[in-house]
Amino acid sequence: MTNFSFRLNCILKKIRTTKPVIHHITNFVTINDCANITTALGASPVMAYNQDEVVEIASLSNALVLNLGTPDCSRFDVVTLSGKTANQLDIPVIVDPVGIGATQLRLNGIKRLFSEVSPSVVKGNASEIKTLAGLNITKNNVIDSTETMDATSIAAICAFARRINAVVAVTGKVDIITDGTQLIKISRGTEMFTYISGAGCLTSSVIGAFCSVEKDTFLATACAIYAVNICGENAAKECDGPADFKIKLINELYSLYGGKIKEEGIIFE
Repeated sequence: MTNFSFRLNCILKKIRTTKPVIHHITNFVTINDCANITTALGASPVMAYNQDEVVEIASLSNALVLNLGTPDCSRFDVVTLSGKTANQLDIPVIVDPVGIGATQLRLNGIKRLFSEVSPSVVKGNASEIKTLAGLNITKNNVIDSTETMDATSIAAICAFARRINAVVAVTGKVDIITDGTQLIKISRGTEMFTYISGAGCLTSSVIGAFCSVEKDTFLATACAIYAVNICGENAAKECDGPADFKIKLINELYSLYGGKIKEEGIIFE
């Protein structure tokens, strides 16, 4: 993949010019942060989850972000209906399967979703994605992942991406993005991400915004994750603590442009 920073900058410009609508059905913990970070990028968030309106909202949207962090039975009805509508309209669907290994409700819900909806991107931490790919994980790691990704795990993730015909992104100390054929590793970011709640949720929102204007979903996902990492690094340099870091992260995404981006810490495989 050549001219990575140039293509990232093109995506940013298109978001700010076209102001795509990003429909979120996200968790109640980070909903405000997701809306703010989407707005800071230049896109327009809609945080609608009522079953009576999600089909209409989907028809007005340019991307759909489904975050399953605070699930209940009715929530899975809504995300499935929204996802099916997005598929029919060829709108990218980003799925964030938060903590799916923690309970049977979450696991059954995501299995149902995948049986009826074709995701464009599935993003999660190592334990979440390894659970989806059918790999064994340590039970204590199902929420706050300390799982690692060895060569066997990466091969299984690539096979999973091919099986569901989607881009799969594993976030962590080293981020891994694959469509089953192409693979990128990103070694950027900051430890400060571990001191705020919902860093992964915010990343999913950025992925949704990027995918809304870029048809190459693999490129859009890689660029989005790289952008979040770069902005996190810059925010961490001057922050006084976790709350200040989150504010500065949003500010950095608001002011991000190509001149700030150096293609370091990226491995294309």
